[in-house]
Amino acid sequence: MRQIEFRNAYYIKLGRNGKWEESSITEGKLRIGWSHQSTSDINQGRWDLIREQLAAELTHKGMVTRDTNALRLIRESKKEDIWITFYSSRLWWCRIGNNKVYKDKVSKYLKVSNAWSDCDIHGTPLTISRISGRLAKIQGFRGTVCQVREK
Repeated sequence: MRQIEFRNAYYIKLGRNGKWEESSITEGKLRIGWSHQSTSDINQGRWDLIREQLAAELTHKGMVTRDTNALRLIRESKKEDIWITFYSSRLWWCRIGNNKVYKDKVSKYLKVSNAWSDCDIHGTPLTISRISGRLAKIQGFRGTVCQVREK
């Protein structure tokens, strides 16, 4: 059986309560938040400055570390990595086209290399009922980004 080759797999929640799922998928974008951090600082990898900004915004030190690490992981993701999310009872996956962060009127985002896909390598839709329960339960993750161990 042919497989999709990838180095790492990550899950991303596309906005609070999934508010960016549809626009991300239809527009070929991996939308991210962090509205108080500039695209310039993110693209330049100014992680110490970003950590300081987040420390001023967030009340818990663990949240500062979590958000800094998540943003850095997104920005430093390689083309060999796969990103997944869930939308409309399906698993969707993509690869990031380049690591540049852009901003539009909706949010900051990275461009995906081709398009989000909701099908496996054979063209079969990746409905929740077709994927493993261990993989499906990741959609309950309460943070923004996490590594997917179930491959």
